[in-house]
Amino acid sequence: MVATPHYLASAAGLWALRSGGNAFDAAVTAAAVLTVVYPHMCSVGGDAFALIYDARTGVASGFNGSGRAPGTASRDELTERGLTTMPTRGPHSVTVPGVMDAWEQILARFGTWTLSDALGPAIDYARNGFPVTPRVADAITAHAELLGSTPTSAKMFLPAGGPPHPGQRLAFPDLANTLEKVAHQGTAVFYRGEIGAALARAVREQGGWLADDDLATHSGAWVTPLAASYRGVTVLELPPNTQGLLALLMLKLAEGFDLAALGHNSADAIHVLVEAKKRAFAVAESWISDPERLQAPIERLLDQASIEQLRGTIRLDAASSPSPAHAPIGGDTVYLCAVDADGNACSLIESTYFAFGSGVVAGDTGVLLQNRGAYFSLDATHPNRLEPGKRTYHTLIPAMALRDGRPWLVFGTMGADGQPQTQVQVLANLIDHGMDVQSAIEMPRWRSGRFLIDDSQERLWVEEDVSPEVLRDLERRGHQLQVTAPWSESMGHAQAILIDREAGVLHGGADPRGDGAALGY
Repeated sequence: MVATPHYLASAAGLWALRSGGNAFDAAVTAAAVLTVVYPHMCSVGGDAFALIYDARTGVASGFNGSGRAPGTASRDELTERGLTTMPTRGPHSVTVPGVMDAWEQILARFGTWTLSDALGPAIDYARNGFPVTPRVADAITAHAELLGSTPTSAKMFLPAGGPPHPGQRLAFPDLANTLEKVAHQGTAVFYRGEIGAALARAVREQGGWLADDDLATHSGAWVTPLAASYRGVTVLELPPNTQGLLALLMLKLAEGFDLAALGHNSADAIHVLVEAKKRAFAVAESWISDPERLQAPIERLLDQASIEQLRGTIRLDAASSPSPAHAPIGGDTVYLCAVDADGNACSLIESTYFAFGSGVVAGDTGVLLQNRGAYFSLDATHPNRLEPGKRTYHTLIPAMALRDGRPWLVFGTMGADGQPQTQVQVLANLIDHGMDVQSAIEMPRWRSGRFLIDDSQERLWVEEDVSPEVLRDLERRGHQLQVTAPWSESMGHAQAILIDREAGVLHGGADPRGDGAALGY
C-alpha cells in the first residue's frame, strides 16, 4: 500500500509495488512524482527525511536529509543591511538541497531498484505534462507575482503568460532533462557536476552564497530514531534538528489525561492538548538546532519526572500564555508512506518550506530551490542562529508507531509547526477514540499558534465543524479562536497506513485536505 497527497504519486507508488519493487522503491518513486505534480509543496531543490523499518533485521532507522547553510553564509552581512530576521525568499534563504541524496541513499541501503528505475514516472510527467489540480492552480495564482519576478520561474510556472487553469496540462521540460541526467549519471551530476554548478551559479548571480563546494560536500546522515511510549504503543520520531521531540513531549504530557473519557473534540480534550503543545514548544525552543552544534538532553526532557512536573502546570480552566514565537511559518511540504508484503515500511517527507520555496529556479535546470534558510535566526544568542555549514531547525517529522516491536502505524503530515499537533490528534483518534484510519484523518482538527507571519501566537485555529458549544467553552477559557472552513488545507495533509497483522490486512488513509489517495492491492 502507498498513501500520498496526490493521486498520481500514489498511483506511481502502487505501480512500483506491482512491478516488483519494495516499500522503499515505491516511496522514492512516489516522492519523485510529487516533486513534479505538487511543485508548490516540494522540489528536487528541497530537503527530505525518512523513517525506515527493515523487515529483514527488525531494525528501525532514520535518515536526516537536511542541507546545510552555505560555507560563506554571514549574519553580519545581513544585519549590516539593516535586517533583523532572515529573508524569507530569494538567494539568501537557499540552503543545500538534500532530496536527491536522500533518495539515492535510501535506495542504496534498502531498495531493490536503482534511482534510474524510480525516476521513470517523474520524468514522464515532467516531459509530457500532468493535469493541474485546483489546489496547484490556486497556489500558482496566489504566487504569480513571485513566480513572474524572474524569467526562469515565469518560464516554468507561467508558460502561457499567466497561471494554468484546473485541468490544464503543465509540463516542465527543463526539469525532465535534469531528472534524465540524474537517471543516467547518478546524483554526482546533481551535486558535483554540471547541474550542481548551475544551481550554485544561479544563486550567486542573484547575490547569494551557495558555492560548488557546498553541494559537492553534501551528504545526509543516518540517525537513530527517538522513541517514547503512548498507552502501550512505541512512537518513533527523528531527533534534532527536526521537531520530532515536540511530538513525543506532547504525547507524554497528554498521556496523563483520560482523553477517551473527556470525549473526542470536547472543549476539555482540545484544551488539554493545546496546553500540552504550548509546553512542548516552550521546552524545545531552546534545544532544537543542528546536533553538531547543540546537543539536546533528550533523556532528561522525556524523563517521567520532568513530564509530570510540566504536566502539573496545565490548568483545566484557563489557557496559558503562548509558546515562544518561531521563525516565519511555512507549511508547504508533502508526506507519504509505503508498506510492502514483506513488512518493510517507509515514512517519508520532503519540502521546499514556503510555497515555491525561495522562488529561485536555477537557470535551465528546472530546479526550484528551497528557502529553508529562512528558519535561521539572526540573533547571535539564539540556538538556531545562522552559521556557515549549519543545518537549521527543521519542521519535517515522518513518524511510525510500533506494537510488539513491529510497525503498527506508518504516518505523518505536512504543515510546519502543525505537524506534531496533527500527529498527536491522529494518534489520539486511533488509540483513545477507536477510529479507523480514514476517520482519524478526516475528523475536524485544530492547530495552535501562528500560521501566517502576521498572526498572533495566541491564535487557536479550529475547523468550523467542531460544535459551537465547544468553541464557546474554549473562548471562555481564554483561547483566541480563529474558525476555518472544514478540511482546511492549513491543517495539513495527513496520510497513514495501519498494519493489522492478525487479519493480514493494510488499512490506508489519505487526507481530503489534499489531492491524495491510499492505494493498495
